[in-house]
Amino acid sequence: MDVLKTIDNPLPSETESSFLSRTDWRRISVHLNLSQRESEIAFLMLGERTESAIAHFLCISPHTVHAHLERLYRKLGIHQRYGLVARVFRTYIELKPEPAVRERHAATVRPAGQY
Repeated sequence: MDVLKTIDNPLPSETESSFLSRTDWRRISVHLNLSQRESEIAFLMLGERTESAIAHFLCISPHTVHAHLERLYRKLGIHQRYGLVARVFRTYIELKPEPAVRERHAATVRPAGQY
């Protein structure tokens, strides 16, 4: 299961708590050098899911989810879910373009139908 498919077809609780667009999550995941499974689990953790709920959703053992989380936390130098949320937010802010870049981009975008 690809995390992008998870984002495309979120469960209701994920929709309510998801604060990142598909593009933002992809950029963050690549920047943090997450594997596909780490990316899936991290995304679901951000949706306030328990390890058991993540295991059920991904059709894997809760022990496997826990092992992935331990490796993910070690990779990111964090110790708990709050650290994951903080690291994702910090990365999101680091990757956001400067306001001047956004304004220049907005000025170059043409309304639909204009060529």
